[in-house]
Parts: sequence; C-alpha cells; structure tokens
Amino acid sequence: PAFPRFFGQVSGTARLDSVWTDVRFRNADITHRFEDGEPSRFTGNGRVTIGEKFLVYDLALDARPLSLTTVARAYPEAELIYRGSFSGPLRLQGQSDDLALVTELTGAPGTLAYDGRVDADSVDGYGYHGTLRFSNLDLRLLLDTTSVPHTQLFGSAELEVTGDSLANWEGPVDVALDRSLVDSVR
Repeated sequence: PAFPRFFGQVSGTARLDSVWTDVRFRNADITHRFEDGEPSRFTGNGRVTIGEKFLVYDLALDARPLSLTTVARAYPEAELIYRGSFSGPLRLQGQSDDLALVTELTGAPGTLAYDGRVDADSVDGYGYHGTLRFSNLDLRLLLDTTSVPHTQLFGSAELEVTGDSLANWEGPVDVALDRSLVDSVR
C-alpha cells in the first residue's frame, strides 16, 4: 500500500542483497509497460527501504528511454503535461513527500535538467522546489500540441510551486531565457 498508484507491468532483472524491508539492488535492468505505449527502461543500482509512513528511495538509474507519454497515462494522479521520450541519468533520494531529484534528460523535444526536490505525496498535493534548466526545447513536441509554435528555448526556471492539481499550483516561477527562437522570431 505504500507504493504510489502506478499502472502497468514492470519486468526485468536485478541482483538483490537485502531483506524485504530494505531492498538493495544492483545491475538492475527494469522495463515498465502500460497498454500500447512506448515502454520505459531503467538500468542501475539502488535501495528502497520501508519507512514509518513512506518508502525511502536511494536510486542511481539510467533511463533508456523514459517515456513521459506512457508514464502520464500509467500515473494519471501526477497530471504530467509533458510528452515524449527522454534518455539520461536519474538520481533520486528520499521519500515521496520530500524526494531529491537530479537528472538531465535528452529527447526529441530537447534537453531538460532538474536539480531540486519533488513532493509527490503530501496533504497539500504536489510540489516542485528547485532549478529546471532547458536547452533546444521545442514546446510543440514537449506538450504534444499544435496550438503552440515550434520553439528552440534555452534557459532556466527557479520553481517553488505547490498545489493539489495542475489547475491550482501556487508559488513563484522565475524564468530566465537565453537567446531562443519562437517560430522564426529570435
């Protein structure tokens, strides 16, 4: 019951050296599938410990790829608006209501890097507190919509947002754009 409601099938292999309440693994090669979506595949090492209220994670993974489109469908409570497949390292430490996340993921929509904390399970909803960097980012591909023009965005965003759904997030977002393109306008 401590695991988040995440649908689909997870399969793969890993070398375990642990007890049930403190699962340590290495040489993991894990694949997540949901319906007909592109699978996500992760390799790496880590540890998952059963805490008093939440699971505690210490994971060093490499996503090859991470399909945000499939994750959004398999984990609807997260309200992910981003789409596409990305590859790169993921470092997660902590529990779901205070999870340190360091990653740099690259895919067709561009490169997204995040260094900060994520709250995916508190009474106040969700929260992001950290720095999001982006380069060569095409919002049309990232949001999977034709309602925005193609872009090549470079910059960063300092995030301090919380809320129980995407529609009512609150908090400052400080965006700094470097030289970028929106459609054909620099």
